[in-house]
Amino acid sequence: TVTVSSSASRSKHSLEKLLVQRPKLRGVAEPLLLYLQAEHQESLGKWDLAQEAWLELLKTSSEPFGSIAFQGWVRSYQAMLKETGTASVLARLLLAETDRGQNSPYLLQQGMVSEEALRARIELALQPTNLASENPGPPQQPGVPADDPLMKQVLQNYCWDAEKLRWSAWIRSLPKPTRQYWAARVVECDGDLDRSIAALERAADELKSHADLKIALLEELIYHLRQKGDRERAAEAYQQLALLYLKPQVQPAALGLSADDWVYQKANHFLWTARYRAMVGDYLGARKFVQHSLNTIDDSFQKEMSEADQERFIELKAEAFHILAYRVSYELSDFESALVQTKLGQRLERLAPEWVERFAWYEGWYEMLAGRKENAASVWQSMLDSGEKSKLQSQLLFWLARVSAEQGRQDASESYIERLCE
Repeated sequence: TVTVSSSASRSKHSLEKLLVQRPKLRGVAEPLLLYLQAEHQESLGKWDLAQEAWLELLKTSSEPFGSIAFQGWVRSYQAMLKETGTASVLARLLLAETDRGQNSPYLLQQGMVSEEALRARIELALQPTNLASENPGPPQQPGVPADDPLMKQVLQNYCWDAEKLRWSAWIRSLPKPTRQYWAARVVECDGDLDRSIAALERAADELKSHADLKIALLEELIYHLRQKGDRERAAEAYQQLALLYLKPQVQPAALGLSADDWVYQKANHFLWTARYRAMVGDYLGARKFVQHSLNTIDDSFQKEMSEADQERFIELKAEAFHILAYRVSYELSDFESALVQTKLGQRLERLAPEWVERFAWYEGWYEMLAGRKENAASVWQSMLDSGEKSKLQSQLLFWLARVSAEQGRQDASESYIERLCE
């Protein structure tokens, strides 16, 4: 789904979370974080904060971020000044901000260290084709646009628009349920996660008889709950969403989806529901939603599908068997069932190499957990002997060394360890 406050907001939040966990990545990721910060401020119409972020990026980056930052800085100042013919003013300002270009790797590389050189580039950047297009404002016709039934693009335009009063008449033209949907979604414009969650939950509860709008609200709600790390509420929202997908009256066109994409989205959401039911200990519910996914795929899978469509549905079936094995049977310490479900996945035709390898590894793993270490070692050894270097090679060598040692085959164990250390 599309975030109202632009994908930059989501990406920025995710990257910031990653950098808290992995601070050593900050030096590499800092330019990207500044870029996303600037994009996010632009999406909110906060041009003063946007230009500060673009300037910081310009001071620290060469190509490709330097060029992007230069364009963004010009665009932001142009939006604040609201006038044309300011190239000379902007050139003098940027030279002052960067110590005549000495504090900007990009300006130095481009030789943009004099007013004349900088003015020429700014004049080029100020041409209409190089500036961000003017916000189109509300739709020209009243009501929901036919080509944007969930108003994803319209919502983005609204959040980017600094002149929100001009939207009042169009908003009043929306049917009441759609206005409720709209009111919940526009809360996302300010990027406040808790307020967005509260608004989306409230609206989803109120729009019980409007499945298409409720589906869209629940999809957004789930995204925010996962951002927040609220597993229990996300699991409940996934289950509500899955139950809506089981209703025959929901039409793909109302969600802006083709028939094939609708089937894929349903099957995929059933699997996500199963994952989250398992995470909260509802293993019976997890099994039920995996079966819904498999039924959806089997009822719709056709030989005349394009090869790409067939492959993505086969991947979903592989994921379904893996969820049954790893998320349910393994968690219940039922290793025999996990092994059976893994072998069912292995029998799928045209299985992607990544899944062939994953299923083979887990076949060995479940054999070992079931107490059949020789069978596990045989499976893992076959993976090593396949002639292709496995992405799991270090993992395979470690466990083969461990199993060999437990079986008293010390020479074999040491051989695996030597290979592991190479």
